Amino acid sequence: MADERDDTFNAVRAILVKAAGGLAVVKDTATTYELRGTQPVTIGARKLDAMCFASVVKAKNDVALYFFPSYTHPSEIGALPAILAKCRTGKSCFHVGHADRAILAAIRGLVMKGKAVYKKSGWIGVIGAEDGKPGRP
Repeated sequence: MADERDDTFNAVRAILVKAAGGLAVVKDTATTYELRGTQPVTIGARKLDAMCFASVVKAKNDVALYFFPSYTHPSEIGALPAILAKCRTGKSCFHVGHADRAILAAIRGLVMKGKAVYKKSGWIGVIGAEDGKPGRP
């Protein structure tokens, strides 16, 4: 029997799947969906092949959304909607117990804002590719 975590995981996963164009799908399992950028990045002195974008994980007691633009670009992301701020447990981690329309709308808006920020920074391919495969810068 499916529990509330399944519904929440599937709803947040669907938001990430819809936003996947221009990003690389790193992991897609029954309990984890993970996206990363497609371009090399330099953060401080560290050079990376790509930067994590977001992942959703069905955990033991809830669903965790890891959203890296809130860590890498806090000023561009700005203040979080109050409904998401209540779920935040770290710089990039949000624990969601129940996903109603309001929280899903807030997550959707946050993901689209983060995608635009990563695109502007040159960290992902073309926004709008619908196949979930990396686009060209």
